[in-house]
Amino acid sequence: MTEKPGTTYIVSVFEKPSWRTVLTTKDKQKAFDMAKEIGDKVRVEEITPKPKKALVGAAPTGQDRAVITQRMP
Repeated sequence: MTEKPGTTYIVSVFEKPSWRTVLTTKDKQKAFDMAKEIGDKVRVEEITPKPKKALVGAAPTGQDRAVITQRMP
């Protein structure tokens, strides 16, 4: 869980009345090459998720919580 979150690049083109996603990739160069190829009315968005912080003393999450809350027969 010490991995850094990966940045995602989204290439979109404007088609009236909204933006349409053309490509979603983790490769920055590929995203900018696609945008250059499309030419006009294009944008590249960069999305980097924030790393999750570990909470000290917090209740267990996910599968651990399900095991703890199961009723015993």
